Amino acid sequence: MTRQRSQRKGRKITKADLFEAGLSGGENSAQKRKVLLRKLKLPEHLAPNALLKVLNSLMDYEEFSRQVQKL
Repeated sequence: MTRQRSQRKGRKITKADLFEAGLSGGENSAQKRKVLLRKLKLPEHLAPNALLKVLNSLMDYEEFSRQVQKL
């Protein structure tokens, strides 16, 4: 997760990905985001748009998908 974006392959995470993962726009999405944020040791009160920017700076979609599956 510490690789620079320029060295990463794979696609970026989108708002649709957050929605499909249950992290935005749905029932219990705020709770699911909190769980992910704790797991990634990120600030607990990130809004979905801020979370998206942070996630894309840390990982690509494939890594995001693996992290979400572990929730």
